Amino acid sequence: KTYLFYGSNLTYEDTNIGTADHIFMGQDGDFSGGSVAGGGDIDGDGLDDILIGASLALQDEVQVGKVYLLLGSSVIHHDTLVELTQADVRIIGEEISGLLGWAVSYAGDIDGDSLDDIMVSAPGISDNSGKIYLVVSSQLTSSEFNISSAYRSFIGEDGFTGESITSIDDIDGDGVHEFLIGAPWHTGAGER
Repeated sequence: KTYLFYGSNLTYEDTNIGTADHIFMGQDGDFSGGSVAGGGDIDGDGLDDILIGASLALQDEVQVGKVYLLLGSSVIHHDTLVELTQADVRIIGEEISGLLGWAVSYAGDIDGDSLDDIMVSAPGISDNSGKIYLVVSSQLTSSEFNISSAYRSFIGEDGFTGESITSIDDIDGDGVHEFLIGAPWHTGAGER
């Protein structure tokens, strides 16, 4: 499950998580909510959108992992309980046990169209070598997107590459976002 609380509804007291404004429900055993991200605007409507990873999700009875995109404009009209099958876009993994959705993040505007883009990881790809995908907002216009069509990808060497990912606004001053990718099980420390 993934829980969304509207800041305007919070009080100064401890809050029971079951009182969330929205509760997003995945399928049994799909590990939905294992990664979440908010703060990006993919469709340019001025509302933040939500990414929810489900790295053990099935597609056609095969465990490839999924990422669910819920647009802010849709979320605000949902009831409290929301099935992830109602997500605006379902992003489908490309490899059995690839664990797509293990980590999710907004990536800033990669392609210069003034809309936020995303990055998602599948650290189980190629026997846990891992792969990270950059997906631009213009690719997310239909209800289903296969990650094999991603705009760009980073191929891991080993070490569960993509266990953690994030974008950074701008380290080198060129006005373009940077990407930080964790590979905690990498062997051969100090090698390049």
